[in-house]
Amino acid sequence: MYTAELSHIIARHGLQFHQYADDCQIYVSSPVSAVRSNVKQFSRCLHDVEAWMSASHLRLNPSKTMALVGLSTRHCQT
Repeated sequence: MYTAELSHIIARHGLQFHQYADDCQIYVSSPVSAVRSNVKQFSRCLHDVEAWMSASHLRLNPSKTMALVGLSTRHCQT
């Protein structure tokens, strides 16, 4: 598939993702104390994804591109 390289870019940044026919969702899960470094990590990844897309004659759709941040102070107990 022509987007196979996308998974390598995302994995290189240590992020997780789900790919669908016409959509890719990139995400990271971490403790609240690491949010700042995760935002930087995510931003670097998005920059590389955007560069790859441009080189592949593709582009992000600004009306459908979003970043969501969910914070929780709830801890899982084992």
